[in-house]
Amino acid sequence: MKKFLLLFVAVAMAGCASSPSIHRAPANDLQLTQVLSNVNAAQNQVIRWGGAVVEVNNQSDFAELTLVQFPLNRIGKPVATLQSDGRFIVRTDQFLDPLIYHSGALVTVLGTVSDLRSVTVGERTLQQPVIELQQVHVWPDNYGDRQHPYNPKHDAPFLGYGYYGTGSYSP
Repeated sequence: MKKFLLLFVAVAMAGCASSPSIHRAPANDLQLTQVLSNVNAAQNQVIRWGGAVVEVNNQSDFAELTLVQFPLNRIGKPVATLQSDGRFIVRTDQFLDPLIYHSGALVTVLGTVSDLRSVTVGERTLQQPVIELQQVHVWPDNYGDRQHPYNPKHDAPFLGYGYYGTGSYSP
């Protein structure tokens, strides 16, 4: 019985351990501009950044995702209408499906700063941080967007009698 109780406690405690959430900012919350100014001090630091996908590059043993950075809102979703601080590269050993990570898709990543890479975009050379991926979240294209605002009188499946309706079904 003691062994069963110890096993139960061990399993219950393991359930309490959690990895960092992609929806919460890490303790130090480094920004892209801080990493660009001093990449050596930022190496191996945990970051949570987001942005829009520019391209996916799948190789035989790794994959890279190039993103245009956008500031994150309170739940970690990139806000594409705000000013970008630049681009960054996310590197992983996993395969990144180009249909999921399509151009323009909004993603939030959690990872560690690895190094800085010079990349030519058009005729300009840009410095882009390379991030080793730990977690990624792809935001649905229509997340939080409603084409029509909610109307409680007509969007409820059943309307009551009296002031609020006739009691008929309203699909």
